Amino acid sequence: MRRNVVISLMLLALSCWVGLALAQQKQVLTKDGRKFIGEVVQTKDGYVVKTRMGDVPLKADEVSSIADVRTVQDEYQQRLAATNAQDADALYKLADWAYKNGLLAEARQTLLAALQVNSNHEPSRLLLRLVEKDIAAAATAPTTTRAASTQGDFNLSMLLKDEGIYHIRLAELRPDENVMVEFRNKVIDRFIEGMRGSSIRPFDQSDGDRQFKSWKAVDQARLIMEYAGRDSYGMRDDVLVKSDPAAVREFKTKIWPVLAGSCASSACHGGAKGQGSFKLFNVALNDDKVMYTNFYILSAWSKGGVKMVDREYPENSLLLQYGLPANLARFVHPGKNEAVFRRKDEANYRIIENWITKSLAHPLLDGYRIDYKLPLLDEPAATQASPG
Repeated sequence: MRRNVVISLMLLALSCWVGLALAQQKQVLTKDGRKFIGEVVQTKDGYVVKTRMGDVPLKADEVSSIADVRTVQDEYQQRLAATNAQDADALYKLADWAYKNGLLAEARQTLLAALQVNSNHEPSRLLLRLVEKDIAAAATAPTTTRAASTQGDFNLSMLLKDEGIYHIRLAELRPDENVMVEFRNKVIDRFIEGMRGSSIRPFDQSDGDRQFKSWKAVDQARLIMEYAGRDSYGMRDDVLVKSDPAAVREFKTKIWPVLAGSCASSACHGGAKGQGSFKLFNVALNDDKVMYTNFYILSAWSKGGVKMVDREYPENSLLLQYGLPANLARFVHPGKNEAVFRRKDEANYRIIENWITKSLAHPLLDGYRIDYKLPLLDEPAATQASPG
């Protein structure tokens, strides 16, 4: 009996801790398509959204909807409530899910609860060692990174959040993708209800509901991405692409290696202060957030209306133009840079051009819907450049 009480108290404490950390976080959508996340305070004329980048005042007639933020912590809470606190195997599965989704503290506490149920539960013992090792590494990562002196005051808060990564993956999906997709909050049923009777395939057929449910998950996700409009962003947020689409895989394996040794080197835009108003993160940190943040920066950054990555006119992309010698470039690099490509038929030039032309989504519907302040710039990326 005493052991049961201890387990219950451990999980209750964790549940309360997570709940407090997420208290009062709301997602506010405006009628012109903007999105803000933070604490919402009602005022005489409307609302103030307290975001991580400052307070955003909005008039009541500007706001389309206000809803609770759904995060990976919310999903953990839901899974925790459905888990048998007296089943070590069930607790281990929850901890394993939490660990794979970056919830180290929650994973640790759940594993401790599993070991209270069964002190000899070997899977929990092994995973707990790994979790505690990662917690220790995360605690020292910013200090270690600063000691490397290439990124100055770099810390993990400068990177995209999980929500932003999910948005990028969904927006970049292609029809032939082989990715893991997870649907939550009955989004398939909600989407079917909203599309029933429309002229969009397969809902223009009498058995459209059944057809859609039989589709592959990636095709369902793409249709939700395309037809869940501005007033239905919540549906898109409930489609979680859990692995990299082809455009990101190619960025990691082909594009970033070229950039890391040239414009993203520590002597250029990858240094502590960057160059000009453009900065990338070239850090010795094996974290998806680093790659996705660099991917997003390249997609969102522009200068004088010319995009770093131009999906409509790939050859105009500054990522290509700034790497060419001045006599070949349509847009000449403003600094004294060493040419990355000697000519346009060079292999690395073609690799990047093909990535922009053939791998990235065309068009990029509604951008990525990410509220992120680009390094060295004063305004959120959404007001500087609309990717796509």
